[in-house]
Amino acid sequence: MVMLFWKSLKKRAYKAVQVGDKRKARSLQKLILKSTSARLLAIRQVTQLNAGKRTAGIDGKVFLNFEERFALEELLKFNVNNWHHNKLREIPIPKKDGKTRILKVPTVCPYCTSIAESLGMFCLTERIS
Repeated sequence: MVMLFWKSLKKRAYKAVQVGDKRKARSLQKLILKSTSARLLAIRQVTQLNAGKRTAGIDGKVFLNFEERFALEELLKFNVNNWHHNKLREIPIPKKDGKTRILKVPTVCPYCTSIAESLGMFCLTERIS
C-alpha cells in the first residue's frame, strides 16, 4: 500500500518536472516530504535495509521491532518543522598501518529525517520505468 502511493506520487512529480510545471512539482514535492509513506520508507531503509542497521547511534537506540518503528514514525511526524541535526557518535577504527580513522555514526531519528528529505528530492530527478 505504501509503495503504491509512493510510486504514484513519484510519477506525478517526475512528469510535472518533465513538462516544466514548477508549481505542481514543488507542491508534489512538499506532499512527498510530509507524507507518512515517505517517513515509513525512510524508517524501513534505516532500520531494515541499511548495512549499518545494527549499529547504534549516539542515542544508543536501534529501532528494529514493529512498535518501535511506528513510535519513531510518530516522533518524526511531530518533529518535521523543528528538526535539527544532532551530534554524531565518533568511533575510532584501527587501520592496518597502526593509525586510526574515525567512523561517525548518526542517530536514528535525524538519519530517518534526512533519508525522507532525500527521497523527496530524488523523485524529481529519477526516471520512472
